[in-house]
Amino acid sequence: MTNLLRADWYVLARARGLWLTLLAATAMATGFFVFSHLIAAGTYDLSIAGSVSGLSDVIVVNLLGTLSAGILVADDFSTRSIHDRVLMNSRGTIVAAKTVSFVLLVVVVLTPYIVGSAIAFASQGDFSVFLPITSLELAANPGGIDVNAGSVVKVVLIGVLSGLVYAARIAYCLPLAFVTRKPVVVMAGGFTGAFAIDALASLANRSDLGRDLVNLTPFGEQRALTVTTSGGDIAATLVVCVVFIAAMSVVAWLVFRRADIK
Repeated sequence: MTNLLRADWYVLARARGLWLTLLAATAMATGFFVFSHLIAAGTYDLSIAGSVSGLSDVIVVNLLGTLSAGILVADDFSTRSIHDRVLMNSRGTIVAAKTVSFVLLVVVVLTPYIVGSAIAFASQGDFSVFLPITSLELAANPGGIDVNAGSVVKVVLIGVLSGLVYAARIAYCLPLAFVTRKPVVVMAGGFTGAFAIDALASLANRSDLGRDLVNLTPFGEQRALTVTTSGGDIAATLVVCVVFIAAMSVVAWLVFRRADIK
């Protein structure tokens, strides 16, 4: 599987699409944190928060993350390199490698937000948490955590873990990519699916039982991590996300093992 991972990232590192994605994510992250600071400083009213939310990491993952996931899988079919992979490896190994690359790819796409959160946290500036998401919670530091080398490293690690959460939230794009083999379709399905699932999760959260069930998935409210999140909650989040991603990987394998390769 190591060779498959190296092949994936050899192609990705030389793909113009990944660098354009990172450039777009960097521009969006910069605007996101700048506006968060300006809202906190009173330069802009909180009423613009709805517009600024379009620059959030949630949107970046739902759009650029899902598109990148589609490209990760579909490129092997469009270039026909999938034939060589199937001859040399089992289909399960191929899906496993794609799953690992998918998680890493989501974290890479989120890198501008992880770095931005760390810089904002270290600056000790004022940032508005106008969305209950990890990147703003880390930047604003509402708990008043002391800023030092250790806490900055923790912010970065929490940011990376939030990437795992986001990867789990869009992990259904893996089987979708193996079914459609079309990046644009995966992006459309991932974007609309994310909002549909969030809407269903909001409805489920109205009851105690529904909230408990949703919290067993990456879509639970407790999956929004902060510097003050307990070690137990972090461990629970890690387990939930890994299990959910593994489950979607199994679904992708079930799809791929009987798929015709032309």
